[in-house]
Amino acid sequence: MTSVTLEGISPSGSTLDIAVSKFETGHYAATTDLEPGLWEFKLDAITRDGEQIATTFGIDVDAADSVAPTAG
Repeated sequence: MTSVTLEGISPSGSTLDIAVSKFETGHYAATTDLEPGLWEFKLDAITRDGEQIATTFGIDVDAADSVAPTAG
């Protein structure tokens, strides 16, 4: 891959650009805090050959999955 982008759409409809990092060859990772509810994601990537790959997926984040912020 020459580029990978990930956008999250929150349950309230606001968008979030999520930083994606190369984890190892052929694998990428992204971390962010998500509020509970149904999130939709749009993933776009471009291969070394210039082929564009796009997909969408949803994840239902349960309140139990959320991590409360901590004070420093």
